[in-house]
Amino acid sequence: MTLEGAHAGACSPVAAFGVGLVLLVITTGCYTYRPVSAAGPEAGSRITAEVSREGATALSPLLGPDVSEVNGNVVEAGTDTLRVSVLSVTSQRGIPASWRGELVPLPRENLKYVGERHLATGGTVLLGAGLASGLYLLYRLLGGPAIIEGTGGTGGGGGR
Repeated sequence: MTLEGAHAGACSPVAAFGVGLVLLVITTGCYTYRPVSAAGPEAGSRITAEVSREGATALSPLLGPDVSEVNGNVVEAGTDTLRVSVLSVTSQRGIPASWRGELVPLPRENLKYVGERHLATGGTVLLGAGLASGLYLLYRLLGGPAIIEGTGGTGGGGGR
C-alpha cells in the first residue's frame, strides 16, 4: 500500500489550528476554588491558602516576608499541617513570586482560608462553545471546504 500525492496524510493549517484550540480549552479550562472540608484536601489537590497576619510572621523564614497567599499542590494533609509543593506566593502588596515546587509545611493555625481548585464545567463549556463558534466563523469566512480541499478560491495571476 502506497501513499499517493505530495500531501498524503498532511493536515491543513485550519484543521491543525482547530485541534490546537480544542487542546487549549481542555488543558486550560475554567477553575474555581472552593473551601476544603474539615478533613482537608487530598494529596495531589491544587490549593490556594490565605495566610493570617500572625501566620505571615511565623512562616516568613520559610516563605519570605509578608506573604498573604500560597498556591501549590498538597503532598500530605495532616490534621494540624499541610505539606505543600509551592508553585507561587503572593505578598500582602499583591506581588506574586513563582516557586519551583519546594515542599513547605503550612500549619493550619497560620491559615485563614484554604480553597481547593475544581473545574468549573459551566464556564469551560461556554469557553469551548465560544472558541468553537469563532473557529467555525473563521473557517466559513476564509472559504469553508475550499480551504481544506485546496479547491476554489480566486487563484493568482489571471489572464490578459
